[in-house]
Amino acid sequence: MAYAGLDLGTTYSACYVYDDAAKKKFFLKFDNHALDFFPTQIAYHKDKENVVYIGAAARRYRYSKKYDAYHTFKLSLGTDAQDAKGRSRTPLQVTHDFVDMLLNKLEEVYNIHRQNLVLVQSVPDIWKNEEKNRVAIDNLSDMYADLGMQGRIGFESEPVAAAVYYFNEICNREYRGHIVVVDYGGGTLDLTLCRAEENGVISVLGSCGNGGDDSKGCAGSAFDRAVTQRLAEKYELDETLYAPGMPGFNSLQENFESSKIASTENTRAGLKEYYESGGLIDSVVFTIPMPPPVCDEYEVSASDIANAFEEVNRQALVGAVEEMKKKCAELGVDTNGMEDFRVLMVGGFSNLHCVEHCVRELFGSTEGIDDPRFDDRMNREARSVAVAQGACLVAAGITPVNYINQLEAGFYAFSPQKNKSIAVPLLEKGKPVNDYANPNFAHYLFRLAFDTAPASLELFFDDGRGRVKVHMDEHFRSLCPDCGEEGGVYQIGFSIDRHRIPQLHIRETGSGQVNVVSLYKTMAKLPAVMIQAEDEEK
Repeated sequence: MAYAGLDLGTTYSACYVYDDAAKKKFFLKFDNHALDFFPTQIAYHKDKENVVYIGAAARRYRYSKKYDAYHTFKLSLGTDAQDAKGRSRTPLQVTHDFVDMLLNKLEEVYNIHRQNLVLVQSVPDIWKNEEKNRVAIDNLSDMYADLGMQGRIGFESEPVAAAVYYFNEICNREYRGHIVVVDYGGGTLDLTLCRAEENGVISVLGSCGNGGDDSKGCAGSAFDRAVTQRLAEKYELDETLYAPGMPGFNSLQENFESSKIASTENTRAGLKEYYESGGLIDSVVFTIPMPPPVCDEYEVSASDIANAFEEVNRQALVGAVEEMKKKCAELGVDTNGMEDFRVLMVGGFSNLHCVEHCVRELFGSTEGIDDPRFDDRMNREARSVAVAQGACLVAAGITPVNYINQLEAGFYAFSPQKNKSIAVPLLEKGKPVNDYANPNFAHYLFRLAFDTAPASLELFFDDGRGRVKVHMDEHFRSLCPDCGEEGGVYQIGFSIDRHRIPQLHIRETGSGQVNVVSLYKTMAKLPAVMIQAEDEEK
């Protein structure tokens, strides 16, 4: 049996494999490149169906008129997953083909067949708090079932996978204490609080973050776009070619991104000097070479980087870190503890010096002073591979992960004794997720008087932002088993499945038949769902 961890990133992906039979561990590589990660891109030849490239090969054809190229499709795996928006393929179809080619590569090059593979894909933790992305894991589950991976696919939070990596690979399973993971990638900002327990289990205690809005975002891709726009204005480039979305702008942004990654250490040194001098020393940290017919180089200075970060990223990062510090205080976690508290920064964008400078400042860590809370063993290389390797460790069952439920969910039922509707919680915050592996049914009963009578169910849930109500009208009847039978009596229950997706159970008490549906998928399909705050009038 082989085990793999797939870090499907917004801009770059990595796949780490442990082949138990061959006793080998390796990163899956494409195009004979030595890098452990590869671009999350795919390109289809428009006239030749069998010509499809992924990774660095696909990037070469990103702007070719002969290819239909896709990138950043991960950001559309929620409610937009089935919407092609005028293009040839939907984001879910593109992801399906990307992963399928990855699995085929494992078979062709490493003789690892998918039927002998257990795969854990990492996912942004912030997805569960974003309305448009709550259904993303449902969509991925269906996709992997179609790829023949049902029962051998799991999903793990990206920050949690990084914590598992740190615990095993950096600390040799010896660390005991709390870990705050700041995962800053190309598309999302995730912060998660974990605890390494005495029994070697990683407990997940809380999370927060910021996915940004649809138009701007607050992560690495938004930063790259902001710097590119600054450079276009700085060098007075032709707006007909270098306006956002135009070919020249896209090419400049792609070259900026590549140069930024290649010049990480030089950029770090230049930014450190810039901050220490109060902005008086503003050195050029790297240049962007442009291919023919431009044949020019554009200089990127420390101020270009710092100012774009201040404009696009800093506010979201400060807000997320302060929210996490508040969660730590509520749980009695000492964020100043040098022995039993760690801050891990992972994700490609975390390598930008501005990010580390900001996070250290918020945790009261003076730069240049040895601070064990910021373990220097989590260097640039470790930050880049942590999520993929951690996901692989989870796939192999080496480190168990224990999630503490952060979602309250239930429904409203009419109480004759109180002569009003009361909230009936069925998923409670603070309990282990494993407690809800089996459905928790309420003792309240629903009766459908006859087929033509209106039927409704009013749910509520709280994902950390306050309790909201969800009104299900006609859709509720369609979910009831044997709904055509007059006098049917039903019970409502909730569970949390192996992918940590809350499930709604509707059981007909007479026959015992149960319909089970994903709460998130159900809400996404409601034609006119009404959500209101808990303090509003019913």
